[in-house]
Amino acid sequence: MNQLIWDAVSPNARTSDRKLQHIEESIVKSGTILVKAVNQLAQIESEHSDVQLGTVIDQCNDVLALLGHANKQVNLTRKDFLRPEMSKEYTHLCSQSRPFTKFLFGDDVSKSAKELEDCSKISNRMFDRRPFRGGPTRRLMNRGFRFRGGYGRGMRPRGRGMFDPGTSAVE
Repeated sequence: MNQLIWDAVSPNARTSDRKLQHIEESIVKSGTILVKAVNQLAQIESEHSDVQLGTVIDQCNDVLALLGHANKQVNLTRKDFLRPEMSKEYTHLCSQSRPFTKFLFGDDVSKSAKELEDCSKISNRMFDRRPFRGGPTRRLMNRGFRFRGGYGRGMRPRGRGMFDPGTSAVE
């Protein structure tokens, strides 16, 4: 993980991430062993023309692809677990579309964070995010709408009895 983020997250998040890192290490090590075995099988097949190992090599390549997918899923899960630790402004760093390299959040996380800050500033300037003052009733009244109270169409009270305004009990 990037050192900048590692230093900022809580000890609980570090512990959880370390556990996922150990799973990831096992996936990568098993993939490495599988690649070495496939290379040896390919070498044997090329040296001995009477041996056909093509289907075995294809199956090993399929397993390798699945291990790669599992590794990617572990990395995405690590990002998902770290998202609550981050400020809302930087949660886009945890997006599944952001590539990871040797580091979980890319090679230059400070540059990515700066880009996110700049985008946030531009977005805030483009869109006025101030809350509307004077609720929806005032808006409707300014347009000539008069609220008459009561229930709207289809919005009748539910229950077994009918409410009689002259009494205080429900029959």
